[in-house]
Amino acid sequence: MFESETSEQRKKRLYKENKSRYRKKQKTKHSDRQQYSNIMRHELGRMDQICIHCNAKFWIDERDQKSSQASSSFAVCCAGGKVSLPPLLKPPSYILDLYTSSSSDAALFRKNIRGYNNILACTSFGANIDEKFQGQGVSNFRIHGQVYHRIGSLLPENEHFPAFAQLYIYDTEHENENRQNIMQDLNNDILLNLQNMLDECNPYIRSFRQVRDIILSNATSQISMVIHSDRTHNPHCYNAPTSSDVAAIIIGDGYDVNPTNRNICLRLHDGGLQIISETHPSYDPLYYVLLFPRGDDGWHINIPLIGLSKRKRITPMQFYSYRLQIRDGDWLQYAGRLYQQYIVDQYAKIEQERLNYLKLNQTILRTEMYQGTVDAIDAGDISNNIGRRIILPSSFTGGPRQMYQLYQDAMSIVSHFGKPDLFITFTCNPKWPEITRELLPNQNAADRPDLTARVFHLKLQKLLKDLNINHWFGKVIAYVYVVEFQKRGLPHAHILLILAPEDKIYSIEKYDSIVSAEIPDPAIYPLAYETVTTCMMHGPCGILNPSAPCMKDGKCQKNYPKNFQECTKENENGYPIYCRRENGRFVETRSGIRLDNRWVVPYNISLATKYNAHINVEICNSILAIKYLYKYVYKGHDRATITLSQTNNTQTSANIETIDEIKMYLDARYISSSESIWRIFHYRLHNHIPSVQRLAVHLPNQQSITFQDGDNLQHIVDYATTRVFKILN
Repeated sequence: MFESETSEQRKKRLYKENKSRYRKKQKTKHSDRQQYSNIMRHELGRMDQICIHCNAKFWIDERDQKSSQASSSFAVCCAGGKVSLPPLLKPPSYILDLYTSSSSDAALFRKNIRGYNNILACTSFGANIDEKFQGQGVSNFRIHGQVYHRIGSLLPENEHFPAFAQLYIYDTEHENENRQNIMQDLNNDILLNLQNMLDECNPYIRSFRQVRDIILSNATSQISMVIHSDRTHNPHCYNAPTSSDVAAIIIGDGYDVNPTNRNICLRLHDGGLQIISETHPSYDPLYYVLLFPRGDDGWHINIPLIGLSKRKRITPMQFYSYRLQIRDGDWLQYAGRLYQQYIVDQYAKIEQERLNYLKLNQTILRTEMYQGTVDAIDAGDISNNIGRRIILPSSFTGGPRQMYQLYQDAMSIVSHFGKPDLFITFTCNPKWPEITRELLPNQNAADRPDLTARVFHLKLQKLLKDLNINHWFGKVIAYVYVVEFQKRGLPHAHILLILAPEDKIYSIEKYDSIVSAEIPDPAIYPLAYETVTTCMMHGPCGILNPSAPCMKDGKCQKNYPKNFQECTKENENGYPIYCRRENGRFVETRSGIRLDNRWVVPYNISLATKYNAHINVEICNSILAIKYLYKYVYKGHDRATITLSQTNNTQTSANIETIDEIKMYLDARYISSSESIWRIFHYRLHNHIPSVQRLAVHLPNQQSITFQDGDNLQHIVDYATTRVFKILN
């Protein structure tokens, strides 16, 4: 209808429209002031709730839903009393002072704590540590690939320098010198004091010192040392360990040593490195000598679970979920970067146990087409020598098959309910008061991934309640969310909302009522102004900061700064271009750069007011965005680029070659301390409403069936094929 209008006519029309819209805004300003004055900051309160079973500290919102107000019980710590572990042995006062003191020596120790632990450890920590992120904000310990601990022979090979446990045995007159040669940046006095402390209290190091004494006495040319894995032989297995409890030193030719599979057997010279089993109770104390200076056992397979249940033993996830809770008198949380590394290491152990189960049982499970099974029966082959092995099934959390299935589930929701209306990204704010006031002295949020994960989890649940139950943007008939972790460590959630037909977002006025891309008026919205100016400003980047993380080939990947825009409109693809007026408001950075409305990330003023965090709100008004958004949400957790492939030379399943997907997964994965603690506390990584029932769509008799070695094929064909199939035209 406006095709024939002149540029002058168009200017007059836009002026009238903007004037009318401005008057409407002026009329509603008073009601807006009243509306937003009723929204208060979301507050969790103090962490003052104590579990009645294990004395762990919680916020009231973390309480188990089944527990009463008078008797608080929490599932994440001790499974309602089913997990009971002895308290950690209190470390010597010297290292406690280093953890808690404000002195310059203590601050220097905490800054280089991973270096001190590494130089004093009895084993090596094997992993590719990712040091790529150099940006501002929370730093995060992050590894790439597989994690393992290794230990060598008792003495170094010819022309090799001693390392790890060998430093406690070989050339001990120059022991401190040898350590300094390995790592130059450590304080010599602190290192010497730590070494003397471990000599007195650590049972493993006392055992290595015994080996040194025997070698120096020239009593024998052959000696072996076995570090026991079995703790069940000791009725007082929770007492303080001694050197005779954890290790046996055998003098002789060494051939009489016959350790069990999980024992660690060290000979004088054996020319190789031994990988320590994750199930060995000494896996943790042999490396983390500054976390467990008295040699406290880590998880092992013989820890009983209390009460009647199908499982009789404590799982590694239950063990470390218990250990990583906050209790009065604990010191693990003081260890900063070493604490982060410990969290990553323990989650890697948990995941390794799951992968080991799949690897050890891959000979049991097989998959084959229904018709292939029938053909084998017709050919008289009932030996079960058909089918290919299942390596990494879709039931494995975070695996590529699971992410693909979740994406398909989400797309089935779209096919039924229509395109999403809102795309919301919610990021943890490390300056939330719930985090800062629970930090220990001399700490920042980077030192406590457990706090950031727990607080973000609680606020995410509250945000989802506001969106889906309280209907802040209208009635939600379906939603999807996925939790991910930034390279610097902070958790964030991507949320896609599908609104009911009566609440769909069609008009420009509705856009403006939900999304704003301007610095708010501090007089009307003081809380929102505080949040937007600290959390919702992009950059600076571009010419102002060419080295910003968002820059690629000289351009900002997010297309900032945006252009000034007098009113909201849609582009040719239906995507909204939000109002960004040149009204004189700006934020000045520490370096003196002024950021105006062109740098504001789109947000909702109610969410910014209540949650005080980076919450990017975008309207999904283009059909072109659907597939991109859902693939972005379910792209999977950080992982190196890999390709899964298999060769199939003929149509017979016997010639199918299956690759080792477990090894490929381990080689490609990235794990951060924030993601590790999230997984250890078994928080959800994703969810969607409504639920989706998967039905296999296939040609007749071409459904995939799964069976175990030894199953009767005829029985499988007759009774075990219950999937629905459809004939495809």
